[in-house]
Amino acid sequence: MRILSLALRDLWFEKLLSLCTVAAVAAVLAPLLLLFSLRTGVLSELERQLTENPAHLEIIMGANYRLDSAFIEDLKRDPATGFVVPLTRSLNVTCDLRSSKAVVRSAMAVPTAEGDPLLKAAGFEDLGKEQALYVSAALAEKLKVSAGESLTLYVSRTSGGKIENGRASFTVKGVLPAALLAQDRFLIPFESVVAMEDFRDGYEPLPFSDGSYLNSARTTFAKVRLYAKDIYSVEPLVTRLQKDYRIISSLSEIEDVKAVTYVLNLIFEVVAAVTVTGGLLTLMGLMLSSLMRKVKSFALLRLMGVTGLKLHALVLCENLLLALTGLTLATLLCVGGSAVFNAVFATHLAGKALSYLSVSHWALFALVTVLFVTLLSVLCTRYRFLKAQVSDILRMEG
Repeated sequence: MRILSLALRDLWFEKLLSLCTVAAVAAVLAPLLLLFSLRTGVLSELERQLTENPAHLEIIMGANYRLDSAFIEDLKRDPATGFVVPLTRSLNVTCDLRSSKAVVRSAMAVPTAEGDPLLKAAGFEDLGKEQALYVSAALAEKLKVSAGESLTLYVSRTSGGKIENGRASFTVKGVLPAALLAQDRFLIPFESVVAMEDFRDGYEPLPFSDGSYLNSARTTFAKVRLYAKDIYSVEPLVTRLQKDYRIISSLSEIEDVKAVTYVLNLIFEVVAAVTVTGGLLTLMGLMLSSLMRKVKSFALLRLMGVTGLKLHALVLCENLLLALTGLTLATLLCVGGSAVFNAVFATHLAGKALSYLSVSHWALFALVTVLFVTLLSVLCTRYRFLKAQVSDILRMEG
C-alpha cells in the first residue's frame, strides 16, 4: 500500500507527463479495439448468416438414383454429415390437406427425423414417431391453422379403375417461417412419407389404411435429404459425393465467405502488428523519458535504504496505473465508436450489432496490456539506472 500511495503521489506531481502517457496509450488501443470489434461483428454476422440458415448446409442430389441402406448408413457415419434421411422418390411426395376451414391440393411432404436442422433452427422439437407435422408459413396461412390444431391428409390412388383415398389425421406441432420452409410444404415423419408412397403403390399401410398389407420389399431410395454438420463440412461431403452423383450445394457461397474472412483477418493482423509495434515504441520512449527525470530521486531513495526490488515495484505500479487508465479511456472511445457504427447500420442489419466485443475480448486486451507494460517497465528500469552504482548516478546528475 505504501508503494501504491507513493506511486499515486508521484504521478500527480508529474501530472502533465502522466496525462501524455495516458493519452498515448489510449491513442494506440482505441483504434485497435474498434478495428477488432468491427472484425468480430462483421465476421460473426457472415458466419451467422451461413450457419443459422440450414439451406447453406444442404447438399442436394440433382438426379434420381438407387441408393441402398448400406450407402445411407455409411453416409450417416461420415463425420461431416449433420443430418440425413432417405427420400422415397426423385419428385416431391404430395397429398391434399384439409383443415376445418380450407383445403390445399398437392401440398409437398418433406420427410423429417431426429436432429432435423430446420427444426433446430426454428427451435422446435423433433416429431419422433408422433402422428404430427410442421407446416410452412405459406401453408398455415392458406389452411388458416396454427399449432395444436388438426389436419387431415388425403392420399389418392387408382385401383381397379376406381379412385381410392387414404386419409389420416395429424396434429400441427408448429409453423416454420418462410426462410426455413417455403411454398406449400410440410415436415412429416419419414415413416409417414413411406406409408404415403406404399399406399399409392397398392399396399395398406397405417395410418392411411388398416395395416393389412405392408410393403417389405423396399430396399432402395431415390435420393437423400442431406445436410453437412457445419459450413466447414460441406466441402468434404461434396468432394465425396460428386465423384458418383450430380450434386447441388452452396459451396461457392461458403468459399466466398472464407475468402472474405481470410482477407479481413490478414488486414487486421497487419494493422494490429504495426499499431502494437508503434505503441510499444511510444510507450517505451515515455517510460525512459520519465525515468530520466526521476533518476536522481530514485538514487536518493536507494541511499535511504529502498531496495532495487521495491523501486522496480514502484515503477511498475506507476506504469500499470497509467496503462490501465489509458485502456479505460480507449474502452470508452471504442464503445462510443461502436455505438455510432451500430446506429448507422442498424436498419441494414435488422438491429444486429456490426461492432462489438465480448467480455472475454475485453479481458484478453486487459491481460495483454498488463503483460506488455510489465515487460517494458522491467526492461526500461533495469536499463536506465538500477544496474548503475548510486554514486555514479549522483555524480552524473550533479
